[in-house]
Amino acid sequence: MLNISLFYFSVLFLSFIGWGLFASHKLKLHQAVIPIFVFSGITAILFVAGLLNVMPYMVMILFIGGIGIFLYYLYLFMIKKGIAGMRINPSTIFFMMGILIMIVFLNGVIHNHYDDFSHWGLIVKEMFQVNGLPDGRTIISFTNYPPGSATFIYYVLSITGYSESYAFMAQGFLIVACLTVLFIFTSWKRPGLIVTAAAASLALFSLNGNYIYTLLVDGLLGMVAFAISVIAFYYRKDWKKGLLATTPILIMLLLIKDSGKVFFLFNLVIIFWFVYSYSLKGKILNKKNIRIALWVLVFSALLPLSLDFLWGQYVDKAYQDDHHNKFTVNRGKILNNDKTEEFKENLAPMIFHAATDMDNSGIQLMLILNGLALATILIYSIMHRQLARRLIGVTLFVNSAYLFYIFTLYLMYLFLMPEGEAVRLAGFNRYLLTIVIFCIGILMVAISQVWLSWINERKHAIRLGAVIVLVMAFLYPQWENMKSVASNKPDASDSIRMGIKDQYQRIITDAQTAPQVFYYSPKSFDDRGFLDYVLRFEQTNHKFTVLRNMETDEEEATFINRIESSEYFVLVGEDERSESLLEGFRAEKSTSGVYRVTYKEDKVELEPVK
Repeated sequence: MLNISLFYFSVLFLSFIGWGLFASHKLKLHQAVIPIFVFSGITAILFVAGLLNVMPYMVMILFIGGIGIFLYYLYLFMIKKGIAGMRINPSTIFFMMGILIMIVFLNGVIHNHYDDFSHWGLIVKEMFQVNGLPDGRTIISFTNYPPGSATFIYYVLSITGYSESYAFMAQGFLIVACLTVLFIFTSWKRPGLIVTAAAASLALFSLNGNYIYTLLVDGLLGMVAFAISVIAFYYRKDWKKGLLATTPILIMLLLIKDSGKVFFLFNLVIIFWFVYSYSLKGKILNKKNIRIALWVLVFSALLPLSLDFLWGQYVDKAYQDDHHNKFTVNRGKILNNDKTEEFKENLAPMIFHAATDMDNSGIQLMLILNGLALATILIYSIMHRQLARRLIGVTLFVNSAYLFYIFTLYLMYLFLMPEGEAVRLAGFNRYLLTIVIFCIGILMVAISQVWLSWINERKHAIRLGAVIVLVMAFLYPQWENMKSVASNKPDASDSIRMGIKDQYQRIITDAQTAPQVFYYSPKSFDDRGFLDYVLRFEQTNHKFTVLRNMETDEEEATFINRIESSEYFVLVGEDERSESLLEGFRAEKSTSGVYRVTYKEDKVELEPVK
């Protein structure tokens, strides 16, 4: 099995390499940009194919096309024609190492997080089963949520076969591709930049923390957002190359999550400013500049927004019933805000405290980087008698973006989120993670650029000292996160999920169909619906009922009635009442807790399923 998996991963990456060679040789993109460019391009193309209901065919076209291009370049190499500009640089080495680490690190990991069962893992499983974008055939509740990351994962799983750990690896590939962009300014002649880029990537990866063991996209969203900003800066003097490189990634940004629209706006500001400053030279009203402005407007703004609009249209058509997204903005939620006055008064202080909480390692790192930026600006102005305008601009932009994003969170909790969740700022740390990664990524690149360019011609000891300071500043606040990611790899062997997985597999093996199942689980009494989401994920249907306790005669009657109306009964956990009641139904106790419900002479009997 392992050998087969390695084979499929190998041919998958040969296809990726083929498209990467094409992007490098024909499109002349920097090697640090190519991984996220290729992955985003595949996602965008496959998403459009999903809208047209031809996803499986497009998977094969993209996969075989990549293999064919790889073989073509291999042929050129063998006949010694060579490929200009294809030298291996630090970004390529980092990407390859990152991919191998993800494969080894995430091997064997399975879903065990609430949100994976409620949506992010479920959508991947459903897309794989229906061979397309989710629609009315699926049981996804949050139907409005964009399917960007799930689409890329679907592509990977279509080649490798479905596996939960492979899904984690695929999302890990996206993260590594984003972090590779940090190496865009590196070269073998400037080892200081290589070391600081590696430290920055490790810090950002650690910020994402144990979310690497889930398919949650908050950290990924921040990484895709800052990758666009860095690429836009690198190609600031070449609007055509910048437009080519960022367009598919901007599409990906909008397809990952609805809140990607905020970061889409941030990046549009950056892209338009660079085009205005470097390509239009501050002038718009001439024929050539108007043409440039229109090209940028169409590909950076209108094309990504059009695909986002088409997703909304697809959802309206695919689901006949009302689709659910508790964060959907509508007139009713704004005008009919029924939150209590006490909540409204306390919300702003709660948001402020959470957004400035110094126990959060991301906030600590932001503070350190802001301090470094201000110190650098001061020292630069003293030594050069001029302002470090670029670093001042970056610092102001990053902090303004942070404040704006926090304000959008305030509005979300005030108008969109149910008060029962908003009062405890449900999900705030995840939402905060996105903007923190975005801001920190940009600040790290900006500060590293200034420091290491400034001292490039100075003594070796000074360069070494600067690298050590930057590495310590980047990594010290993330030390605990790094240890947590390394040591807290989930072990689901004793979890309720593993038990359910085994029990339902026994049912499917015995029934050969999807029967009605009744689950009794007293230990799930206060699980906030976790067991229900696990069952929806495992069964991918609603053909089950759950009872969590029996404290009244009415609940005992419900217990008996549900057994009688089901085809299978699963005892997830047993207590005294269930044990007493089951004595009248079973002659033999099941070691797996799974029973087949049968009728003999109009009497219900429970037969153990081996």
